[in-house]
Amino acid sequence: MAQAEVAESARQAQEMSYLAESARVVMHADRRLYAAKEEVLRLSNQGHRPPARRERVTVLGRPTRAAFEVALQQYRDGDFISDYDMFLGERLAYVMTGGDLSAPQEVTENYLLRLEREVFLELIQQEKTQDRIRHMLKNGKPLRN
Repeated sequence: MAQAEVAESARQAQEMSYLAESARVVMHADRRLYAAKEEVLRLSNQGHRPPARRERVTVLGRPTRAAFEVALQQYRDGDFISDYDMFLGERLAYVMTGGDLSAPQEVTENYLLRLEREVFLELIQQEKTQDRIRHMLKNGKPLRN
């Protein structure tokens, strides 16, 4: 994720296999909501149902979080990420690996959602997070603070 390539258009996303070749691309911004609504109605009329929710999710616990943190430290030492990028990466690793679990185990989706909510509420209070959000909304590009 730290060095992920970002598509700058729907066509580029298709070329990068982030978006299916068969995906409908609506270029005119004023028509996107209409096209999305039409697609939802079409799927509903065809009887589409969302996939069943997973009851349990395997998370890998503190040992894997430690591996993430080592990788983050290497990115920081190489000056590929900022101190705040590293902090955010550590918080993301905390959620992805199940928090303070000492070993791999299965957890509920609600457990992970609760962890995600807790970390989000912690991060949204950080001035640097707020700066990043403001910058993205204003400029459409990420701020590397």
